[in-house]
Amino acid sequence: MKAYVYNTESKKVVAIISGETCEQCEAKAAEMGFMGMDEYGLTYTPAFGTVDGLIPCDDAEELQASSTKYLMNPATGSVDTEENWLSEMPTWEGDQQAQFDSLIEVEKNVDGDWVEVK
Repeated sequence: MKAYVYNTESKKVVAIISGETCEQCEAKAAEMGFMGMDEYGLTYTPAFGTVDGLIPCDDAEELQASSTKYLMNPATGSVDTEENWLSEMPTWEGDQQAQFDSLIEVEKNVDGDWVEVK
């Protein structure tokens, strides 16, 4: 499903959030600072081209909403779910907690590349 975040004054789409559920999309919108502000609205039915419909914008940010947290080992570039990292942690040698704490949270961008979550 897709959620469209738009400027309430201009009706231009500023972000398109893809996710599996409304809750995921809305959580991503909140994380990005779009929720709770009069400046932005969110809809699942953009009605492009109709009276009071939204205006598509080539510059709209495309975001992926996900409930799964992915972590990357910056030393190796290995990416896995937080759940899998935690299940493997008992097999690690040395300071396991320090190794886990060194992992960085990542998500896939629209090009399919892993990028750090900010």
